[in-house]
Amino acid sequence: DIKKVGVEISDDIGDGLNKIFKNKGLEAAGIGPVAYFDDIGNIKKVDTSDIPTLNDIQNNYNKIVNGGEGIEGVSKADVRLIDKINDSKILSKIDEMRNKLPSKLKKRFNFAYAQADIDVLDKSEFFSHSKIQSLEDISDEVAARLDGISFKPENQQFKTLSINKDNVVAGINSWNRNVDTEFKIIEDINRRLGNNVNAKGNITLYTDLYPCLSCRYVVEQFMKKYPNIKVDIIYKLD
Repeated sequence: DIKKVGVEISDDIGDGLNKIFKNKGLEAAGIGPVAYFDDIGNIKKVDTSDIPTLNDIQNNYNKIVNGGEGIEGVSKADVRLIDKINDSKILSKIDEMRNKLPSKLKKRFNFAYAQADIDVLDKSEFFSHSKIQSLEDISDEVAARLDGISFKPENQQFKTLSINKDNVVAGINSWNRNVDTEFKIIEDINRRLGNNVNAKGNITLYTDLYPCLSCRYVVEQFMKKYPNIKVDIIYKLD
């Protein structure tokens, strides 16, 4: 259950929380603002809307990572290492799409590609890169190659989490995963479906890196919204 969180603390505790969370706060952890503390530790505002606690989030998403039940009523997305022999056809398409990227990004950060076989969808291939948020500051030649790339949406529909490199929710040096490749593609597909929740089909989603907790959660949210669309995730990791 989602818990209501109220904050009523002393200046000393407020100052201590500032030191712990620094400039990130709970909002950067992906669970919404709880309070803002000024330079001397006074509370400036308190948001008591329905938000999960850190423990709620960690426990829920640990289920996904550890092979638990995940989101109630939703099948987990299958996640597996790519097979270079059996997946040779999709690997060829992955290489083709990767070659559209600027040279400095082809083998850096994270790249994702998806094949979507969905009855009402007007597009069957998607790709994204974790460091490409727009086509600004990119040459016209490269921008033309990147036509159709999935970007971070202006108004995201699925919740993302703040995850660090150790896959810990709101852990040290975590960041909001709303720039991750898998998230961008899922949001793009969702936008094109136009909330047609009766759509049917399959998505094979490739990512260079093993999908983090946030991206797997985004996929499960998508599968809950579109129960007739199965998503399989494959990754390379090398």
